[in-house]
Amino acid sequence: MMNSRRSIFLVLLITLSLTALSQNQNVSQEVRDAVAMAKSQMDEGDYAFANKIFRKILKEKQVMPSEMCYYFAETLFMLEQYQNSQNFTDKYLELTGKAGDYYEQIMDLRKLLRQKVNANEFCDYCDVNGYRLAPCSNCKQLGKVHQTCHRCKGAGVTTCRLCLGEGVVIRKNQLGEDEYQSCPLCDSKGFETCQLCLGNKEIESTCEVCLGSGRERTHLICNHEPPLNDDFSIR
Repeated sequence: MMNSRRSIFLVLLITLSLTALSQNQNVSQEVRDAVAMAKSQMDEGDYAFANKIFRKILKEKQVMPSEMCYYFAETLFMLEQYQNSQNFTDKYLELTGKAGDYYEQIMDLRKLLRQKVNANEFCDYCDVNGYRLAPCSNCKQLGKVHQTCHRCKGAGVTTCRLCLGEGVVIRKNQLGEDEYQSCPLCDSKGFETCQLCLGNKEIESTCEVCLGSGRERTHLICNHEPPLNDDFSIR
């Protein structure tokens, strides 16, 4: 669940920041210096540090130079974050077309990404981003979880809807007088079987960690090879 939230947060940051990228003007010197620093880290092979710099720029939501799309795409590729890398190659081409200074490099990178993404899509042991999958620790690979019914609080019964727990209902007779009658819904008990859990005291719901798949993403990059033990399952 945490991985999903982080992915959603990153997508939102990318969307907001790349909107500013489309303007590609009035880039502050501070941003240009930060991009240059990240590029120097890339040249030294420290893509993890470069990644931190690029993400910091994204969070500040400032206008950025279009070439940052290429730099960040390359950085993400080297960090094996292929899906995010592909997003930035697409944006670079959208902004610059064939006129971009890194057009040939971006096209070469797209070919490599296509191979990686396709490998992830057809791999039985990882998600589309290339992270190894493991049996869900929350639902034990069932995709479903059982929890105490929130309507009856695990009692299996609730207050009768008709008599509101009184066991009797009041109706007017032909003379307009109140007439007390045994509740036909609960047989005067004042309670009825819970309509949500049907008296089972528990309800079944989709696992919020694996979203019903029975498997959750780990932090390990997949090698697309079968597991050596039973720690990982097959789709």
